[in-house]
Amino acid sequence: PDWDCMSLTRWAASKVGCLMTRFCFTTPKLYLTPSDEMKAIEVKNLTVRLGNQLVLEKVNFDAEPEKIIAVIGPNGSGKTTLIRAILGLVPFSGGIKIFGEPNQKNIRRVGYVPQHFNFDRTFPITVEEFLLFSVIGENGPARLEEALREVGMLDYRRRLIGALSGGQLQRILIAKSLLNH
Repeated sequence: PDWDCMSLTRWAASKVGCLMTRFCFTTPKLYLTPSDEMKAIEVKNLTVRLGNQLVLEKVNFDAEPEKIIAVIGPNGSGKTTLIRAILGLVPFSGGIKIFGEPNQKNIRRVGYVPQHFNFDRTFPITVEEFLLFSVIGENGPARLEEALREVGMLDYRRRLIGALSGGQLQRILIAKSLLNH
C-alpha cells in the first residue's frame, strides 16, 4: 500500500515498540535535476566510533529521491548516530553522498527535525520570527507562508513559540526544515 510518513511511523512503532527516526529526502526543485541513476543519499562502508565504542560498522544503503526512509531499531542500536553522521555532526569513516556530492557539500539540502528541541519557552519570539531566522533569499516570507500552510500551522504564525504544544512545535520544526528545500 501507499504509506504517508505518519502512517508508516505509527505502524512501525506499533510492530517493534521502539523509537523511530523519520528521514525524507526530496529532490531539490531549483538547483538539481537528478539523472535516473542519481541517488538522494548513498552511504558506503559507514563506520562510527564514539570513544572506544563501535556504534556503526560498515553500514551500506542508498535512497532514491522522493522516497521516505524509516530507520527502525531498538534503543542504543545507532539510529541517532546514523542521522548525526549523515548531518556531519559526528566523525566517521566511509562515504556519505547527498545527491552525488560529499555530505558536507550538500548538507543544506537535508531537512532534519530533532526528536527533542530544547529552548527557553519564556523567550518572547513568535513562530514567524523563529522561522525567519531560517529563510534564505528575498522571497522568504512567501516560502515561510507556504511551509506553514503545508504543515497546517499558518494560523499560528503570530503565536509565541513557547506557548505551542509539543505536537504543534514539531509541526513548526517540520516547516523550518522545509523552508530552504
